[in-house]
Amino acid sequence: MSELTFRRTSRDDVPLLEVMSTSPNVLPNLGTDQPWDWPREAEASWQEVWISET
Repeated sequence: MSELTFRRTSRDDVPLLEVMSTSPNVLPNLGTDQPWDWPREAEASWQEVWISET
């Protein structure tokens, strides 16, 4: 069985985050105020964005 781990996102994750944020099953959970600016928000000092890995 694989272990699930969580880590903070980095700039290396931006391509994956951009693909995932356009996925139909993810869109309803992102909110409607404005699109995410992943290159800026993936490493923002004022928030934490986490990603899981197996």
